[in-house]
Amino acid sequence: MKSPYAFIVCADIRYLPEWVALANSLDFVGNKQDVHFYGYHIPQEVIDQFPLLGYQVIFHNITDEELHATHGLSEVVCRKRYYFANEIGMQHTG
Repeated sequence: MKSPYAFIVCADIRYLPEWVALANSLDFVGNKQDVHFYGYHIPQEVIDQFPLLGYQVIFHNITDEELHATHGLSEVVCRKRYYFANEIGMQHTG
């Protein structure tokens, strides 16, 4: 079931500690909104822990092909997140 709002997060493995801190903080404050996590090279053992949180994390794997098609990692995680937010926003309202 989709929540009425959603968080959009983009990161690669270098930001894994920050992602874990954010995920745990959202859990601690009782977040119930979906979190769409666009990740690159995120270990499976991290992804396997998402269901333990008190909200839904929807993981979107960023592939090497996507990086090459969009001018690299920085383009995807820094700029394309606005595109992802637009796409998710349309799904949540439509």
